[in-house]
Amino acid sequence: MIRLSARQSYLVQSLFWVLALFCAASGVNLYFINKLVIFETGVWLPPLSFRFQFDALILSLKEQLMPILGLIALSFTKPFRLALTDQGDRRSTRWLIVQLIMLYLIYLLQQIWLEYQGIGLANHATFILLVTSLLLGAHTGMIFSGINMLALGLIYHIFQILPMYPETSIVKTLFSETHLFAPIFLTAIVGSSKDFLGQQRFSLFSLIFFAMFAESMISLSTLISTWAPPYFFERFTHNIVLTPLLSLMFWGLRRFQIERQSGKLQLTQQELALVQAELKALRAQINPHFLLNSLSVIHHLIRTQPEQARELVLDLSDVFQRTLRAGDFVPLREELELVKSYLSLEQARLTKRLDVHWSNLAEDKLELLVPTLILQPIVENAVQHGVVPKPEGGIISILIKQNAQDVLIEVADNGVGFDVTELELNAKLIPTGASLGLKNIDYRLRLLYGDAYKLVFQSTVGVGTSVLLRIPFGAIGIRHGVRHALTKDQEART
Repeated sequence: MIRLSARQSYLVQSLFWVLALFCAASGVNLYFINKLVIFETGVWLPPLSFRFQFDALILSLKEQLMPILGLIALSFTKPFRLALTDQGDRRSTRWLIVQLIMLYLIYLLQQIWLEYQGIGLANHATFILLVTSLLLGAHTGMIFSGINMLALGLIYHIFQILPMYPETSIVKTLFSETHLFAPIFLTAIVGSSKDFLGQQRFSLFSLIFFAMFAESMISLSTLISTWAPPYFFERFTHNIVLTPLLSLMFWGLRRFQIERQSGKLQLTQQELALVQAELKALRAQINPHFLLNSLSVIHHLIRTQPEQARELVLDLSDVFQRTLRAGDFVPLREELELVKSYLSLEQARLTKRLDVHWSNLAEDKLELLVPTLILQPIVENAVQHGVVPKPEGGIISILIKQNAQDVLIEVADNGVGFDVTELELNAKLIPTGASLGLKNIDYRLRLLYGDAYKLVFQSTVGVGTSVLLRIPFGAIGIRHGVRHALTKDQEART
């Protein structure tokens, strides 16, 4: 069996859609046009003649002015920029679809206004449909083309201006206007390039080729099936100039946005390097007192309770091994196991003075990737600065749950508490030992997910403290620039 490359598969698929377009146009010619127009009215316009009208080109440019301005405005939005580099997630894609629908509605209102002015339609939203297909793929492009066919077909049906054009149903009007349903086939071809060609579909050659190919196929399929060839051929002569020019503008706009983003990405990579350096410092900063206290507990238990001492040695080893071998992200399951190993050592040291309550209401999210050492320092801070200073000890409660978009982890204690205003995570002052790990965690959360994911503190002196952190589902919540920098860093290490 012959195995085709991605380019060859794309060419074969494109050829299939072209043949389907011409078959559909021929079918329209055989039934709707011959039966509806020629046989019933006897109308047939003269043979086509080549005329390039500059004023028609200007008219078409005026019709495209709103889509052009709208596209420029959309290019500064995050969903549009992510789609340009194929980095969009479901959420950003949904927002981009909404924005493109709004852009198309503005274009449609403009077309209705032109029809009321008696000017007539000079184009068929080819530029908007091409951009939609290039950004979002074949399926979305074909859906947009279907909507475009219904909308413009309805306008044609309502504003029939030729006196000899026979009264007919809207269904027949839709199927007889081949230049409206032809973009459905074209968006299938152009949109498929997202899967087969990747970022190469945005090259200058590809964009201009797609534009010329689209206008040529729409016009040829229309000439096969239309009863007014001169009118449509004149439209072709200026659309074949305008649409490639608009594609050239889109290419320049994309290049400008990518260069603009690259400057921000360089700054993000510097921030990432700083965070990674702080993370290494945090790993190396495992509390010496914790190590000494754990070894002291193990020393006393070796003779009296050797089996428990053996388990504590394994827990201590597990804590250090997990800390040293962890990458930038680990599954939530591993982070929780690290916390359990740490707490088992502290419970052996503090005996009845430390009690731990676990509530995991998000069992199905244990494989969620979370930043390394995002929870253990918070728990250690609760033990060392909340429970230990309290003579009778206290309780550490760890609650894990989820909402629509995030996993929420709350660490609470009924320890001595503190004044929250004294803990300045964003201050440029040297933090206290109690807040060094928390400052690091807060900074990493903000950098990875944005300021909305900062640590949230609640504390009352003599009552206790709670710390809440949120992690968005999967890697999709990571800021685009940081995600790109992390990917590059991972590729460099492998």
